[in-house]
Formats: sequence, structure tokens, C-alpha cells
Amino acid sequence: MKSFILALMIFAVGESSVMTIHAMTPQEAAKQIAETEWAFAKKASDTTMTIAFLEYLHDEAVVFRPEPVNGKLWYSSRPPSSAQLKWWPIYVIASSTGDMGLSTGPYEFRTENSDTVPVYHGHFVSIWQRQADGKYKVMADLGNSHDKPEARITELTIGNANSTTVPKKSGLAIPASEETLVQAESLYSATSSTEGALVGFERYFGDEVRVYRDGDYPFIGKASAASMYRDSSLMISSQTSFSSVSQGDDFGYTYGVAKQWSRKTSPTTGVKLSYLRVWQRAADGHWKVALDIALPMSN
Repeated sequence: MKSFILALMIFAVGESSVMTIHAMTPQEAAKQIAETEWAFAKKASDTTMTIAFLEYLHDEAVVFRPEPVNGKLWYSSRPPSSAQLKWWPIYVIASSTGDMGLSTGPYEFRTENSDTVPVYHGHFVSIWQRQADGKYKVMADLGNSHDKPEARITELTIGNANSTTVPKKSGLAIPASEETLVQAESLYSATSSTEGALVGFERYFGDEVRVYRDGDYPFIGKASAASMYRDSSLMISSQTSFSSVSQGDDFGYTYGVAKQWSRKTSPTTGVKLSYLRVWQRAADGHWKVALDIALPMSN
């Protein structure tokens, strides 16, 4: 009887913890992601990049070099290094259920921990996923590079999370429909590779989208990002290798290989890109791109 009562108590505590975790609002989740990102960066500063990444990466996390590879295997196979990486989040969004989110911001990289070596600048993008213990782990991490910014922005902005959630049944969320995100990716690729990248951009990118390319500062907002697609002959196709959707079915991400070419030429002459896209549900229920980052690969 005592063991039965103890089991009930443990079950009740476990249920309480799960309820507390799932009761988190998107804004609260985003703030926790930001706090975890800051702790991650501090760990790298206090110890080494390798120690920090091995602690905060999920076992199945990918880092882009520039193609996606297992992050823990990549970092654990690297020789000891005194390289210094500093970064901080300035924009964070989370799913309606708080189980998944995005963090992005500037980074500064030195090949050695010395003020005498050059500093490389860019913006990082990290995908976070909440674990069973309520803590967040990085599922994907990559970044672009660009010149030194004129201003050092440190202020954090919490993005507006969509309130769309899947129906509840017997207290359990209906599994997220990953197929609809894959379909959105497929339609975007089909549109961009036949009607043109500009049409795909106008049809599938959200108003607050962020577009990251190597050598450029982030384009923030659809009006700004449109400059990337002014060339009406630009064509883009995408081959998705991975996709994941939040429990609330309103936030997800995909990554894979893209090909970019001119309508005046052949796709075989195009440039290969390794990409990651973050998607969010719009008010009308359709998936829209919230962030798009692509890095050049060797053909």
C-alpha cells in the first residue's frame, strides 16, 4: 500500500511538472530561450566553444559546415582551440505551445583568444526545442558572415507568436501535421523554380520575415527582403532533407539543399546553397516563411 501511495505521489508530481511546462506562454518560452542562449554564450566565454556546444547541443542537433552535420560529432572531433566566439540574441520567437523556438543575433569570432587578431562578424540562427525536463537544447545552428556593423545592437525583441493551436482531446494535443509543412515547402519550391523566385517570395514569405545571406546584413521585414528578389529571372529550387513541427502545429523548420540560377541559363549552371527555413502559421492558417538563411556550397 505504501509503495502504491508513493507511486501516486510521484505520478502527481510528474503530472504537475508537465502541466507547468505546457502552461508556459509563447512569450515566457521565448524569454527562457533567450536566457538559455545567454547562458550558452557565457559558457563558451568562460570555458571553450567545444565545451559549451557539447553541453547545449541536442544529441541529434545539426550544425552547418556549410552542409548540415551532427553537431556533437563535429565539435568532439575538433582539436583543442583557443578560438573565441561571442554572441547574443536580439530576436526570439517561440511556438504557441512553447516547445520550439528560434533565436538569432550578432556574433563576433576570433581565431585566437587575443585582441590582436581580426574579428569576423555575422548573425547566427539557432533552433531550440524544449526537452522532457523543461530545459531547451539546440537542434540546429548556423550563421552568415558580413562586415562589421556600424552599431552594436544588444536590445532583445520577443517576436509575436501565433496563437494558433491544434484542438485538444482528452487533455492531449493531437499530433502536429508535419505533412502540411512539407507540402508548403514543396509548393514554395515548385513556384520558385517555375514561376520565379520573386513569385515564391511574394506568395510564401511573411511580412516580418528575416532573410540572411552571406556577405549581407540581415534583411528584416518583407519590404527590405524584397531587394533580394528584384531580378525577375532568378529561379530557386529546394530539396528538403529534414522537417520538424511544434506540438501546437504553428511553428516549424526545414533544411536541405537549394539551387539558384537564372531563367536565361540552365539549372545545371546554378549555385548550390545549404538552407534552413523557419515557418509560422499565419492568421489564415497558411504556413509563411519567418526566416530564410542560405549558405553557399561547392558545386
